[in-house]
Amino acid sequence: MKLDNLRIPIAVLVILVWIPCAVQAQSSHYDELANLPFPGAYPTKAAADTLKDELAFQRAVQAYLWSLPAMNIYAMREGQRNAFGDATGNRGSQPDSGSEGEVSRVSQPDEQQPDEAVVWKDKYVRLFADLENTKKRLARSSAQEVEAEMEALLRDVLPVADGYLYDHHIKAQQKAHDEAYEQGYKAGQKSQ
Repeated sequence: MKLDNLRIPIAVLVILVWIPCAVQAQSSHYDELANLPFPGAYPTKAAADTLKDELAFQRAVQAYLWSLPAMNIYAMREGQRNAFGDATGNRGSQPDSGSEGEVSRVSQPDEQQPDEAVVWKDKYVRLFADLENTKKRLARSSAQEVEAEMEALLRDVLPVADGYLYDHHIKAQQKAHDEAYEQGYKAGQKSQ
């Protein structure tokens, strides 16, 4: 019973210790890249090799990330083909048992197939609706995240810009005041 009460505090402690370690581990790799030697504004042979390796790694990661949607679409097509069949009514990769009776049974509709098709279609429609709802929710949340980031950026930048504008305004007022004072002084000198 006492162990159950300690699970949440232990989990929080593990997360609080693990996250800074992970962040520190990430920054050390980029710190290493940032501190590569560039004598005379040219990289050394070792630095150039390190940068080429990093570039190849980044390109590989980008290619992998770009291929994910295509692989997802391919897998969805194969799943649909296996579940519902293709345009000719044949289902996708069925196990080949070698007997003709089984092949003819797969290709000929039986009494239970319409019920099964209705069930699969219902599952498909529900999953598709769920996918669409997920897309909308993610679009909404990403828009909210972008808005929150923009707001945070403006909160950070606004005091700096405001201070600059305030200083600029004060200097302009001081300059105008000095010019007016100078003109009044010169006018007083001329009248004497």
